[in-house]
Amino acid sequence: MFLLLSRSFIVHHKIVAFLSVIILLVVFEFINLLIHLFLENITHHSPILMLLALVCIAALIVPLHHKIEHWSTNKLVEKNKAIRLAKAKKTIEELEEKNR
Repeated sequence: MFLLLSRSFIVHHKIVAFLSVIILLVVFEFINLLIHLFLENITHHSPILMLLALVCIAALIVPLHHKIEHWSTNKLVEKNKAIRLAKAKKTIEELEEKNR
């Protein structure tokens, strides 16, 4: 979603990294809310089993998150390069028109 909204401005990679951590936490909490009742029925309200189940879910989510983060960061860098190149070309054209 961030890549779709960032068409016209250049973004620092630290902002993307911070937002990716926030998104990971939001996704984990959303999954936790969805399966909480189901896990309680399976584990019979045992805190240790609940913790084990949530750790297993996190173990599945984190590698997927890292792959998506790596992909989106690369896309963002490519987009930033394209925006800078387009602005540089526009500036060169404007300078050439002034010199004529």
